[in-house]
Amino acid sequence: MKYIFDLNNALLTVLMVLFICFKAAYNAKKRNKYIEHTFVTSFIAITTGAVLTLVVLVLTHSIKLTPMQVIPIFGMDDSR
Repeated sequence: MKYIFDLNNALLTVLMVLFICFKAAYNAKKRNKYIEHTFVTSFIAITTGAVLTLVVLVLTHSIKLTPMQVIPIFGMDDSR
């Protein structure tokens, strides 16, 4: 984790957020086998919420676009 937190690249940070969104959508798909297009719908919904939240947090200078500040916020996941 230390290596990832030491990266100071905005593009890699955004890619990590997208990976977190992908994983969350995949977990949603695994939990629900009866709704069509669960993965796509979940990915769009989760990613839209994450991107809007990230933009607001960065533009208001609440956080910086660094893995140390972004990953703990977007990595909170309820995958029990």
